[in-house]
Amino acid sequence: MRRSVRVTVSIVIIAGILYTLAGFLLVPWLLKRQIIDVLSKRTGGEVSLVQLGVNPFLFNAELEQLSINTPDHKPFFTLAGAQARVDIASLWRRGWIIPELILDTPRLWTTALPAAPAGSRSTPVFSIGHLQIKRGQLQWSDSVTDAAVPRAIVDLTDIEFAVKNLESDPLKPGQFTFAAVVNRSGRVKSTGSLNPFPVSLDAVVEFDGLNLAELDSLMPAGGDSGQYLKILSARLSGNLKVLFDHGRISVRGQAGLDQLELVDRSNHAAVFSAAKVLATELTIQSSPFRASAELIQLDRPYLRLTRDTDGVLREGHWLRPLFDGPAGNRPSTPRIEFQQGSLDLTDQGLATPYLIKTDRLAGSISRQDSSTTVTIEGRVMGGGTSVLNAHWIPTDSYGQSSLETSIGNLDASVLSPYLAALTGRGIVAGQMDLRFDYRPAGQQFVLKNEISVLGFQLDEPITSPLADELPLDMAVALLRDGNDRINISIPVPRGRLDGNMQPGNLVGKGFVNLVQSISNAPFRTLGKLVGASTPRLERVVFMPGGAALPNASARKLAILAAALEQRPGLGLKVNGRFDASADRQALARKQVGLHVALATSAGPPGRNAGSAIDFDDSKVISVLDEFAGERLSAAELAALQANHPQRGSAYYSAVFDALVKNEDVSATALRSLARYRAQTIIDQLTTEGVDRARLQIGSEAGTARTHARVVFVELDIVLL
Repeated sequence: MRRSVRVTVSIVIIAGILYTLAGFLLVPWLLKRQIIDVLSKRTGGEVSLVQLGVNPFLFNAELEQLSINTPDHKPFFTLAGAQARVDIASLWRRGWIIPELILDTPRLWTTALPAAPAGSRSTPVFSIGHLQIKRGQLQWSDSVTDAAVPRAIVDLTDIEFAVKNLESDPLKPGQFTFAAVVNRSGRVKSTGSLNPFPVSLDAVVEFDGLNLAELDSLMPAGGDSGQYLKILSARLSGNLKVLFDHGRISVRGQAGLDQLELVDRSNHAAVFSAAKVLATELTIQSSPFRASAELIQLDRPYLRLTRDTDGVLREGHWLRPLFDGPAGNRPSTPRIEFQQGSLDLTDQGLATPYLIKTDRLAGSISRQDSSTTVTIEGRVMGGGTSVLNAHWIPTDSYGQSSLETSIGNLDASVLSPYLAALTGRGIVAGQMDLRFDYRPAGQQFVLKNEISVLGFQLDEPITSPLADELPLDMAVALLRDGNDRINISIPVPRGRLDGNMQPGNLVGKGFVNLVQSISNAPFRTLGKLVGASTPRLERVVFMPGGAALPNASARKLAILAAALEQRPGLGLKVNGRFDASADRQALARKQVGLHVALATSAGPPGRNAGSAIDFDDSKVISVLDEFAGERLSAAELAALQANHPQRGSAYYSAVFDALVKNEDVSATALRSLARYRAQTIIDQLTTEGVDRARLQIGSEAGTARTHARVVFVELDIVLL
């Protein structure tokens, strides 16, 4: 009996010694070799493990200094130490039951993850009561090949991760907490549930101060915009609900960017910036990719645009994908609000590139279905207050889009380069109010406009054929009213909608046409001012041989006087005119009639000068016989007597006409008549209220021999 006890005790002691030796010496050696062998085959790289210790009595294991390199000898994973406690129930539960697992300072580089071995793998059975990672580090970088683009790096340090009750059963997710420092300045923390097989995640993620500039090289993978833009600075913060299941990710929440700045990759010029960007009700999902936010708020945004020589926005190649791409791929944002914004537009379509600055912008951009409504208020070039309302369908160009904009109190000199390019004249001064309304109409468009300018002043002409051909000074004077204001509406004819149509060019052409039409017909323009439709206001009618104004001519001058009252920058030059035939004939008839009246009158000279001649009066007959004998040739008398053998009133009427034909009318008399007519017009205009200083008398001139029934005196517009 005692012997059997001694044997049993000896066996137990020997077994204990063997178990102890195996647990402390053999098992660590075997496990170390197994771990190195498995990890080497798994990664294809070099694996180093400094020490592995096992306590077979406490079922604890400790590991020190594990490192794994990739096949190209780059670091992939390092671990300063690990502690694990295994539950003895793992022996009969056919799976690892680990009440506690602690990883000390793990570090992972994910630039090139090792490929998984071919073939399917079964899901391991395990249960970890508590997994903790302390002072962990994870570094990820993309594999860009463009040397000009820096490699994006995500470096997570000070990782603190803990998970409880992590099991292989997908119906029993573990609860975890996570915190880390991102790229030395940002912070991220998360809580939620986690399943390792298959990987699924339901978590709340909070992050603050993430520097997106270090992820700049990721932008080209995001679409057209990234090929042209570079993130110079951006700090990302937010609070998101993240779901990951079966390879699909869904994100909801809100996120914000501080100090966002994007630059052009080609020249590093600023393109867009914002002091703060806040996206609320943000939703992102993969497979297929969709991103949306109910509201994006921008604080102090800045946008730079460039108009090329062909009239196309250079930045359109990265703006357009945001709106014109397939509906499933472009971001969806029902509403964008912004305040204290600014916009710089560089127009390279001019001889010298011109910068237009707009600031204090505030408004919203609302998107519904396929259309966008834009409402913006702001300030143009430090003065003009602008309001823009637009209904825009980006994919339709101008076809179904409408635009209404108004700018008040704009310094007119802002438009000087455009007017100079169009007319050869710049703008020195003026305060301008503009209103434009663009509307589609079937396959055409209607562009209405209203422009009002106070104190408009043109610059001196530049050396340009346009400055010589376009009478801009005349047009300005015809348009400027008594309050020094110009009000116009540029007639823009309906145009066809096509991809090459530029409304700005059509407005320019319409302006040139307007200037030419009012300058080429200034008197018609003046007549319209007072609602008069009287034709040819520049022609004043006189009867041949007279300088008295007929009633019709007096009415014309009254219309002109009323129009000139509204256009203080204009004056008139009256050019005295006479008709070499009609006026000579009329003056000769008056002279002969006066001679007859004087010869037949017993009273003072001129008493009967205006009376009709009675060719049956004996005194008249006697005088005409005397004048005919003195002034007509024998041949002329013989012809008269042959034509009128009865020598009655018809004969003496013919004698009178013959005397008129032979009457001498001097050129001085004709010029004097022209001068009297000009003076009559000036006197009449003065009577109608026109300042005499605005009226000039031009040179006297005769017209061709027309035998006209009336004589026209021409008026010219002059600039004061």
